[in-house]
Amino acid sequence: MSNEEFDNLKEELMWEGSSVVMLSPDEQRFLEASMAYVSGNPIMTDEEYDKLKMKLKRDGSNIVVEGPRCSLRSRKVYSDLSVDYLKMFLLNVPAAVVALGLFFFLDDLTGFEITYLLEVRLYWSLFHC
Repeated sequence: MSNEEFDNLKEELMWEGSSVVMLSPDEQRFLEASMAYVSGNPIMTDEEYDKLKMKLKRDGSNIVVEGPRCSLRSRKVYSDLSVDYLKMFLLNVPAAVVALGLFFFLDDLTGFEITYLLEVRLYWSLFHC
């Protein structure tokens, strides 16, 4: 592949949003070492690989993030993923809006009887213990 073809391919991948094009040298080494190990031709020792992996984890690289995995010996599940609370919140907002909208719609249809029942029970529980 010529330099011009490589540059065109790299630019095209960048426009498509590929993260592989933007890897740091350590991330590239890690990926090469992983692929070489899987193919049966390791290019670094296990100790070097572990050090590189820990360095990338400390730097916050997404290359070393693994999904959940199970240990058959200890029968435990391990994961180094983290919870994204913003996404969880954004996923729950539409359901909450629909539920509240349905509640207020039904409350309006019944002539605000649902709200009245809630107010009476709250009043009763607060002042008649």
